[in-house]
Amino acid sequence: MTDGIKSSDGGGTKASTVREVIPKEKDLLEFTPDLITKHFPRNVLGYVTPKLKMDGLVLEIWRQTPAQLHPLLVSFLSRFGQTARQNNFEFILVIPPPSVHEDNEDSMLGYFTPQNFQSLLSDVTAFSFMTYDFSSVAKPGPNSPLPWVQGCIKLLLSGIPEGDQVMMHEASSKILVGLNFYGMDYTATGGRPILGRELQNHISDAENQLEDVQVHFSDEAVEHFFSFREKGQQHLVFFPTVHSIQARLQLATSFGVGIAIWELGQGMNFFYEIGLLRRSADMEALYHQTNHMVDETQASFVHLEKAVGDRALQVESEIQARIDKITSNCERLEVLVHKEVPTRRQNAKLRLDQLKYDCQHLQAALRNLQHKRYARERELMEREELLTRRFTPNDQSDTSVLIDYALQQHTSLQNTNRGLDELIGSGTSILSNLRDQRTSLKGVQKKVLDVANMLGMSNTVLRLIEQRTYRDKFILWGGMLFVCLFMFLVVYYIL
Repeated sequence: MTDGIKSSDGGGTKASTVREVIPKEKDLLEFTPDLITKHFPRNVLGYVTPKLKMDGLVLEIWRQTPAQLHPLLVSFLSRFGQTARQNNFEFILVIPPPSVHEDNEDSMLGYFTPQNFQSLLSDVTAFSFMTYDFSSVAKPGPNSPLPWVQGCIKLLLSGIPEGDQVMMHEASSKILVGLNFYGMDYTATGGRPILGRELQNHISDAENQLEDVQVHFSDEAVEHFFSFREKGQQHLVFFPTVHSIQARLQLATSFGVGIAIWELGQGMNFFYEIGLLRRSADMEALYHQTNHMVDETQASFVHLEKAVGDRALQVESEIQARIDKITSNCERLEVLVHKEVPTRRQNAKLRLDQLKYDCQHLQAALRNLQHKRYARERELMEREELLTRRFTPNDQSDTSVLIDYALQQHTSLQNTNRGLDELIGSGTSILSNLRDQRTSLKGVQKKVLDVANMLGMSNTVLRLIEQRTYRDKFILWGGMLFVCLFMFLVVYYIL
């Protein structure tokens, strides 16, 4: 790990001849006690990221660590990733591929294994897989043979349980396959890396007289290489081309993994347009495919209007399936539009909006036709029911039909009201008669008392007469209450 803080301006690390190494111990084994401390990851993130104003860290430490320390290193990297996630920092771990020239279990000794990958999967943002430097000066050859890259990806994913699509998708999305933009120039005395600008200047320099220039393509490695003689020395140059880069991009797409370029500025300038052109081509193909589906769906509506019965249901299902596919394609196109270059993004967005409008129009038209079909089927059902209904004569001789129930109810209410009025009138006359009788009885009582006094009747007879008077009063009030209760019951139950 190098310390570039002193040479940083906040936007990146400037070139500097002064480099300091952290940790500053001569032996890495002396540094291991610091790895197991809980505060080390937080101290590193707190010391480096705020000063450099970075979004995260890319850490290359696995290949530099002895194999016997790898279990301890896994624990440290897990804690480091958790600390980075808690502080909203990205953490990318650089991992080496297995031994390139051995094909046995010992080739994985000391390298990043599938078990290590599973242990750190949830704590690391992404894994930068160094799938390059396949060949060396001792054994010249292609930089990154395509079958070897494919085997490295399969080996790293071999620890994921088969059938667990969720975990496989998560694991694939965190792998960044290394894509070299540099080349290798091999000679009889050795070899060295060669950059794009060096190769371009080397070829265009008039003083360099190249002889016996031959361009070759390795079908096995899917890489171009060329040989030439310069100043009596034979050169063999392996350098990436548009074809080789596209083949590796297709491989990454098939596995659902990402790409890590090693590194920006080392290749040709047109290398950066390959991904954009490929994405634009994919978006263009998807757009034309979706537009063709829109035309086919519109043509299917003509068949739907003529179809009846089960055939109509079948055509509706086909149209709905196409509309769902168009909607799915629009969602994919929306993702691609946001990745398009700004100069083309506006036009692409307008075309996408037109597709979305057409899709909504098709869905509305399908619902309208379905509603018409439902209404037509309901009418046919009702018509068939009326045509098949049978009418039978009544068993009774009386064939009169009761009509105008409201008028009959009104007449009944009027009769009831009239009866109540008559009943109330009768009650009133009865009360008047009772009142007159009371007055007459009082007069009779007084006359009887006067006669009794004149005749000299005893007090006992007079008291009996008074008691009879009280009883007659109770009979009077009881009769009145009975009449009122009877009238109330008549009103309550009849109305």
